[in-house]
Amino acid sequence: MNFSSAKLFFSALVRAFLLSALVAAFLTSAGASTTQATKKDPQESIIIDSTVTLLLAPDEPQPLEAAAEDLQSDFAKVLGNKPQIVHSADAAGPVTVWIGEISKLPESLRPVGLSKPESFSISAAQGQLKSHAGRIVILAGADLRGTIYAIYQFSEEYLGVDPLYYWTDHEPPRRARIELLASLNRQFPAPVFKYRGFFINDEDLKTGAGNCLLSDASSSIRAR
Repeated sequence: MNFSSAKLFFSALVRAFLLSALVAAFLTSAGASTTQATKKDPQESIIIDSTVTLLLAPDEPQPLEAAAEDLQSDFAKVLGNKPQIVHSADAAGPVTVWIGEISKLPESLRPVGLSKPESFSISAAQGQLKSHAGRIVILAGADLRGTIYAIYQFSEEYLGVDPLYYWTDHEPPRRARIELLASLNRQFPAPVFKYRGFFINDEDLKTGAGNCLLSDASSSIRAR
């Protein structure tokens, strides 16, 4: 397995772990708090196309950068082009996806109610900063892990990327644009279970090894 294949496999494994963690974490939760208008007036929508940018602070930890790169690749699968990852509002496009922990977001863009560990939100806003007055999709978390959850939740729910694509070979349909309601405001509560685990189903690999060992042992006994 070369480096690129190993990186792809590791990224897929991370997605699978996050999927299982989210399912277990929110199994008995009350669910996401959703506030969305049902009206689909174009003036009340955010249109995401190949010109979208991903905004990430320059000093973010490596796990969050890796998740942002996964989102970049997911956008490419759907829209046909990889969006640019930028590190300042000045460099952001007319529509940008702003990723970060709430403590690192501008105060005017911080979601309300994210205080418990691993909680996160997906929301939309009109840029109110001097350096950026465009439309913003905010992927925010109460902490690092919550922010990563926000990225993969957005990718699955709004881009249609299967978290288990590496094993299912399911590719999301290609689209020219993605339409979100400007009133989008969803919050996902903290997990019910603090400690979760992920079991990799590798019995098939072990079965093969076991048969080889038994075969070698039988051959050894016959030889004696």
